[in-house]
Amino acid sequence: MKQLTASWQVIRNSLTEWWYAWLSLLILNTLLALCWITVVLGPPATFGFYYAVHSLITTHGTNWREFVQGTKRYFFKGWLWMLMNTAAVLLLRISIEFYSQFAQTTIFLVLTLVIGFVWFCIQFYGLTYLVEQEKKDLRHAFRNALLTVFASPLYTLMLLMFLAVILWLSLSVPILFVIGSPALIAVLGIHAVRERLTTFNVRQRENDQQQEEPEL
Repeated sequence: MKQLTASWQVIRNSLTEWWYAWLSLLILNTLLALCWITVVLGPPATFGFYYAVHSLITTHGTNWREFVQGTKRYFFKGWLWMLMNTAAVLLLRISIEFYSQFAQTTIFLVLTLVIGFVWFCIQFYGLTYLVEQEKKDLRHAFRNALLTVFASPLYTLMLLMFLAVILWLSLSVPILFVIGSPALIAVLGIHAVRERLTTFNVRQRENDQQQEEPEL
């Protein structure tokens, strides 16, 4: 019950933040769309986008320079992320097509679908963890994302249901991808991760460890 209440609070806070920062987020959304048109800048710009949105939420201010800074900073990580997801999607598609042909492999088909769902959840949390954590590497971010999925299944399921609604509306009205959907998804992911870090007292433990470290 606590996880459902927390997820609803995250959704409400995300909608409020998105509404009041809509103009700034619209600018970032437009930059992201233009970068994806070039293809080459698309994946790194996605990380730059999260970097700028994270700054907006944590400092209540951002501009296009932070978007550019994040894009440059995560350029190679962005393409590594893109290649990993491309490989994952191809592997999942091949597995689903193969296992769906035989009744005897139904269990493997179900397992493949579960793995695909978990991978999607990892992407939802993972990009935020990358910009939130001190250690800026994808493996660490994905590990934290996976732990969050297993530690908060109801919380994650509620957020993913809301995310599914956003994606459905965006597919029905494609202009929403330009004027708001990516920004709302990013805001939702950032609020979700920050709420879990607070709930699990991760920030407090990190602060305590820093205070306990002896001065050199």
